Amino acid sequence: FPSHDRVRRNINYALCELLNRIVPKDGKVLGLWDNRLFFLERTLYADSAYEAPTALMLMRTSPDLETFVRGLVSAGFSHVVMNSYPASKYLNDSLPFPITDDQLYPPEQLARDRELLKRFISEYLEPVQSTPGIAGAYRIRNEVLIK
Repeated sequence: FPSHDRVRRNINYALCELLNRIVPKDGKVLGLWDNRLFFLERTLYADSAYEAPTALMLMRTSPDLETFVRGLVSAGFSHVVMNSYPASKYLNDSLPFPITDDQLYPPEQLARDRELLKRFISEYLEPVQSTPGIAGAYRIRNEVLIK
């Protein structure tokens, strides 16, 4: 077990404990805008940088959102972790540097990505735990898991 001091300094320790209880042993967790799940005892797929959200790109390039989610489920993912603070900074282009570019990533694409993520959360996820400013956990809705 980690020392009390390490637990106190790791803001996602309690979240990892929760996920270790509710995610199946062979289950996978998708991390959006958070990769600080050091005590997670499940497979984690997360980006190493807030500025390059791979999962958002995969959502965007899938034929539709349902195909993306079904791909997650068929690959063994059952839960998603998202840190709303850096997500908001990214989605509102309010990081310390601009993420949009008229040719590479225009503001219109960022607006479409923002709406895509909102749909992903509202249509395919159900909250399990949420703490403002800290990562929240979601379960992929059961109706998606059993189809």
